[in-house]
Amino acid sequence: MIIKCPNCGASLEYDPSEKDLFCEHCGSFVNINEPENDEDYKTAGADRSVFDQADIVREILETNVYKCTSCGAELNINGKETSSFCAYCGQPTIVFDRVEGILKPDVIIPFEITKGKAEDILRTKFQKGFFIPKAFKKFTVDRISGIYIPYWLYELEYSDFITVEYSTSKTSFASSYGSWAVGSGNSKKSYQSIPMHREFKNLACDASIDLNDNISFMIEPYYFELSKPFDISYLSGYYSDRYDISEARMKANAYKKANTLVCQEAMDMVDGGGKRIIKSTPVYHWGTNTRYAYLPAYFMCLQYKGEPYTFAVNGQTGKLVGAMPLDKSKVIVTSLIIFAVICLIITFIVIPILEMLEFLGDRLLFQFSIVLFVILIFNAKFAYDSFMKYLEVFDLTKERRVRRYATKRQEK
Repeated sequence: MIIKCPNCGASLEYDPSEKDLFCEHCGSFVNINEPENDEDYKTAGADRSVFDQADIVREILETNVYKCTSCGAELNINGKETSSFCAYCGQPTIVFDRVEGILKPDVIIPFEITKGKAEDILRTKFQKGFFIPKAFKKFTVDRISGIYIPYWLYELEYSDFITVEYSTSKTSFASSYGSWAVGSGNSKKSYQSIPMHREFKNLACDASIDLNDNISFMIEPYYFELSKPFDISYLSGYYSDRYDISEARMKANAYKKANTLVCQEAMDMVDGGGKRIIKSTPVYHWGTNTRYAYLPAYFMCLQYKGEPYTFAVNGQTGKLVGAMPLDKSKVIVTSLIIFAVICLIITFIVIPILEMLEFLGDRLLFQFSIVLFVILIFNAKFAYDSFMKYLEVFDLTKERRVRRYATKRQEK
């Protein structure tokens, strides 16, 4: 399917900034609802047989060959794409038979930000990074792909009774409902049992095998109160895929996601270190209103020193997922400066305080040493967790599977 301009006959694309269809050829804007409701528009401009069905060749190696009705070129479109571009004339195309019937989404969240805005978000992020190499800040985007990702949206009522084990620096422990402690001194462990109950109305799970689930999880949240009933016009000018994981098979992932979210929330409610879940007794009930949705994301591909980097941007909120490389020389120099500052603080501040406390009594010396030790451990743990989080996101940014998902498509 090609949605044509009623004024000049050129193809229309959805414009996120105006919330309407836009013709680059004559500059006209067309209301998003006109293709459905205006009979004159249908007959005069919208050629609903975008691909002549007689030109469809049988599927070979999960690839379908279509003929572009604009320039006549043959297009190889994989068996999952529902909208793409002609690699020769750049015309946006929609594989109409794949968005009908059971494959037609129930709802769609249209793109709210443009490709230019997505690139601006990435550039702004680069400029803020002190440890980012200067050469990397002057990047050139090789490709920006706006893709509608297929999702299943589940209703789930989830209850759990979670027991969290954690350590605390408090010398005394005040017992409260659902809380208790075992042991004493360094071997002391504290526990808290927390009743949890959550009702998920739109528990979103991406239904694409090719996209890494960690990317789709990090790029959330989406705001479903702004979703629209599915209209094929929103696909014009963007890529989109149909689901390749069924609703039934995806339920296991939905349950794991709900469990992860609830357990993390329970741990966030506990004040302490070394937290871990030692008991979880979930009870859950599936709702009946499971929906199929298209959710928007931009994928931006670039290279640095011959290595590929792929960043994702939430097409509704502008949330960026991706990590930049670090300038190793800056990291080393900064680490040495911090180490030198710590040595100076210990030499001219900590040691004199310890000598004074030793003169006043062993009890004060011991308490101050404990506080100092806890502060050091806390900061070291925070730095370690932050670095491990960075490595996790950095690995996703360089993952070739993510890059293939964004680039293995027709060029516009």
